[in-house]
Amino acid sequence: MIATIIAALMTAASAGWLVYPLLLKKDRAARRVIAVFALGTLGLYLLLGSPDLPGLPALFEKSGPRAAARAQTREELDLMKTVAANPTDIDSLLSLAALRLKTGRAEDAQTLLEYARDLAPGRRDIKKMLEEARKARGGKD
Repeated sequence: MIATIIAALMTAASAGWLVYPLLLKKDRAARRVIAVFALGTLGLYLLLGSPDLPGLPALFEKSGPRAAARAQTREELDLMKTVAANPTDIDSLLSLAALRLKTGRAEDAQTLLEYARDLAPGRRDIKKMLEEARKARGGKD
């Protein structure tokens, strides 16, 4: 019910039905009302979600593209902290490289993998991932 009301308010605001009369008045109070309404709508969106997905608040959704992006960013930050604390941790380097390959950053992954290869030159898994990174970059060394 609340999501439907919010959806109606957001639609009305985007169409200008609620804001247009206030824009005609060129005073500060009207501009404050517009700013409060816009910020309030944004806040409600973050708490309640979008009208097409009312059950998935933007801040608290556990699945979907936004949640996946947040989780991936958190995972990458954790891996970066681990690598910064222990730059010779091969497993963390490989995990970070795999994540960067997955997100389309093959050049970054290749740099990490070359460093890992220098630390452990005999590991086949590193060589295999390095080949994948080079393929993803179009065969560039």
